[in-house]
Amino acid sequence: MTLEIKDWPLGRIGELADIYNAQVAGLVPHCYPITPDWFSAGWHDPTNTDALPSFPDGCVLVGLREGKKRGFAHVRVGGIMQSGSLLDGGFIHFLTYEVGHRDVGEALLKQCEQYSEDLGADTMHAFDGRFYRFHHLGYPLASDKMGHVCGLLGMNGYTIADEGEMFMEYLDYDVVVPVLPRPACDIQVSVKEGHGELPNITVEAVHLGQDLGNCVLVSCGDYNGAHEAQNRIFVKGLWVMKEVRRRGWGRYLLMRALDEAYRRGYRHTIISTAQTNYRAQLFYTNYGYRVTDMVYGFVKQKAPLADAPGRRPA
Repeated sequence: MTLEIKDWPLGRIGELADIYNAQVAGLVPHCYPITPDWFSAGWHDPTNTDALPSFPDGCVLVGLREGKKRGFAHVRVGGIMQSGSLLDGGFIHFLTYEVGHRDVGEALLKQCEQYSEDLGADTMHAFDGRFYRFHHLGYPLASDKMGHVCGLLGMNGYTIADEGEMFMEYLDYDVVVPVLPRPACDIQVSVKEGHGELPNITVEAVHLGQDLGNCVLVSCGDYNGAHEAQNRIFVKGLWVMKEVRRRGWGRYLLMRALDEAYRRGYRHTIISTAQTNYRAQLFYTNYGYRVTDMVYGFVKQKAPLADAPGRRPA
């Protein structure tokens, strides 16, 4: 059977939504069906300030078997700011292929690497988490539910780049707002319209002009226009000032924010934390959240010439 890897115009990237929907949406938690328009607009996150303006558009590749699209990859070469440091190299922003067609995945991956090597990149990053905003609520990393993709990367020398992100969900949630902890303070609720049918919500605790903590909720509809995303809300951030921690402020802010969301029509909530943030995992599971997914980024360093197969050290 004929296997073909075809260059795909970036301006037509929305036409690849059908691959994403067939291979990812509904199969990976928190990934919803995407329309071509949302795909075209959402592959690049306009709110992301870490991408350098000079970053090139890169290359989109589609794997075809007997003329049918079986997978795609999006690769670019340049630099990205991450946690204050500049990462250089090749970046496979997304890669997927149909289960059972490993040769398609291999061919896509090899061509991404060749593209990057031709442009001088000596490090490859896969699922770097900077683009494809509609995927996994703005954390466009490789889910452990994409086992064939993660396995393909591992078999080709990629390792997990950093600690993973753990996702949790609380379906049909029910919360009771606790008594306001000390010190007594003003609770400010901000409601702002986003891209979803329901609004985004922020709850802040302010004492004598100082922010003691906040909880930021973002509609899942902000990331994806699918119907099933609209009554789900993502806890984007929960922060409490160090000096007043362990006094119940985290619980109060989370419960108060979820109560505000429920009153506005939300029924399900999602939250995430670093894989090694055990305190947060205990906290969230105590209040109804259950683990649904782990997501990762990957990296591969090009072997020095002395270590390359068939070459002796000098």
